[in-house]
Amino acid sequence: MTIKTYFAIFAVLSVLFGIAFVLAPGQVLSNYGVENSPAVALMSRLFGGTLLAMAVILWSARDFHDEVALCAVLIGPASRTPLI
Repeated sequence: MTIKTYFAIFAVLSVLFGIAFVLAPGQVLSNYGVENSPAVALMSRLFGGTLLAMAVILWSARDFHDEVALCAVLIGPASRTPLI
């Protein structure tokens, strides 16, 4: 599997889950056994928006040729260090 295929697959999955979390958080979370409340619905919608933003980044990164840029996209979501 090439990086281009990897980015395309995860971009499509991010769009599908992002739309589901934004439009119907209660139904999506009930599949995972999470009870619905206003706070949980808000956090789910924020998570869905983040997934949609990641989808745009991953879809755009398919055509990157610079190795440093590819590493930044691959490492970015996994990074746990605060930006201070």
